Amino acid sequence: MYHVKTMNKISKIGLAQLDDRFEISDTMEHEDAILVRSAKLHDYDFPAELLCIARAGAGVNNIPLDRAADAGIVVFNTPGANANGVKELTIAALLLASRKISQGITWVKEQSAAGADISAVVEKGKSAYVGPEIMGKTLGVVGLGAIGVLVANAAAALGMNIVGYDPFLSVKHALNLTPGVEVVGTLDELYAKADYITLHLPMTPDTKGTLNEAAFAAMKDGVRVVNLARGELVDTAALKAAMDSGKCAAYVTDFPNSDTAAIEGVVAIPHLGASTPESEDNCAMMAAREIKDYLDNGNIVNSVNLPVLSMPWAAKTRVCVITKNAEQVLGFSAGQEVHVQDSSLAEADVPVAAICQNYLGNSLFMTESAYREAFGTEPQLNGLLVSLGGTDAQKIALSERLSTDSRTLSVVSTTKLVEDFSSAFTLINTVVYVVIVLAAALSFTVVFTLSNTNISERERELATIKVLGFKRPEVHRYINKETLILTGLGVVAGLPAGYALTRSLTWILKMPSLYFDTLVAWPSYVLAAVLAFAFTLLVNALTNRALDRVDMVGALKSAE
Repeated sequence: MYHVKTMNKISKIGLAQLDDRFEISDTMEHEDAILVRSAKLHDYDFPAELLCIARAGAGVNNIPLDRAADAGIVVFNTPGANANGVKELTIAALLLASRKISQGITWVKEQSAAGADISAVVEKGKSAYVGPEIMGKTLGVVGLGAIGVLVANAAAALGMNIVGYDPFLSVKHALNLTPGVEVVGTLDELYAKADYITLHLPMTPDTKGTLNEAAFAAMKDGVRVVNLARGELVDTAALKAAMDSGKCAAYVTDFPNSDTAAIEGVVAIPHLGASTPESEDNCAMMAAREIKDYLDNGNIVNSVNLPVLSMPWAAKTRVCVITKNAEQVLGFSAGQEVHVQDSSLAEADVPVAAICQNYLGNSLFMTESAYREAFGTEPQLNGLLVSLGGTDAQKIALSERLSTDSRTLSVVSTTKLVEDFSSAFTLINTVVYVVIVLAAALSFTVVFTLSNTNISERERELATIKVLGFKRPEVHRYINKETLILTGLGVVAGLPAGYALTRSLTWILKMPSLYFDTLVAWPSYVLAAVLAFAFTLLVNALTNRALDRVDMVGALKSAE
């Protein structure tokens, strides 16, 4: 029995794709899968049992993709399932951007509420809502995915000239474009040609603020913009400036906020792009099928945080695992294929199903069925990957018993390796601590010596200050301030240099046969800075005594 939690209201037609082996509830705990539409999951605590999340829609900015990937949770979306609904609303938005329809409707209702004779006032007032036709105009489509292609084709059928831009245009979508659509290589080319611009691209750190001040400056005067993708794609301040100056004649968005909704000339739609029964059904059905296929078969299709991995059943399991160090050294990752060679020098390409952490050596593990499929022969088992339960002591004891068995060639216990390495690094850490203490003592000695030298060289200056009536604390601050400033400059210059040196050393220390996480946490750098200032304060406290002993008369005597 699989447990599926719904975070929003999900179409019954979609849920019907999951048979009676799937228990579905919106109050589920310890769920295996999540079905979600717009609910935000960034603060949601993923249970240990969670295997996948399916978003019934295209955008996934409500899901923490990196955190899910780190936890081994597949995140799916449903590209194209709501494409027709968004396409139809985009065509409506183009007309709303042109003809001031929504503004005219609002004006008529206001006149009616004021008791005006509607049949009389509309003839006089309609001239304020004149707008151009879209036929013969040029539409720039930014993003030629499932939705962008449909919008381009529909607008072309209405007599518009289409200019498209998509640096990741697939062959499939290119073949589906209506003949005559011009695909340009840069956004600036599109901006220069388009009378209307519609956005159909995902919201990512790279696409955020795509329409900024520079973008609007490159557009035609009076351009009309439609954004049914994500509000953050357009910089609000740049939009307001463009609307106020007349550079942008109209802006229609399906993702309004308090700022954009208040801008004169903006048509704000309450996120209706996929709000059709058909879109909701299609998205829910695709999301449910993705969950079912993954939980039943292990297939990954339409994932936004893990590689595509889909294969037919050839046996009970089909697994290939590479240790994590091999991933780092050789550049492999799950979902890719690797070229392997067996003991008889036979070669084959096999898919990487997963990466596991190993502390010594690089090993590739395959199931018997995977070996037969790859090499076409029966495998001769030369090793087993075993996950043991129990305490560490029990795991080590079992590995030692196995190593003494005459039928076993060798045994490698990861738990034992961790224990051995921990012992070895305890000694190494002790040596490092001694070196750190000696370095600190040396740095303290150098700072103390330099400070005393500074005072000795400036006795005449200090004596003059004392003669002028400055008190001891003021003289202390005068000298100590310089030392603290120099320490601060040293910290500012030293921390980046230390970080660069650390990164260089950890890169050099990476060995093909060993795997360790090489990381210096940020508190280490903070501690270094704090210790530097602590040393300076201690030195100041000691050298203040030397300041107090400066002989004013002797220092001010002329050399003559």
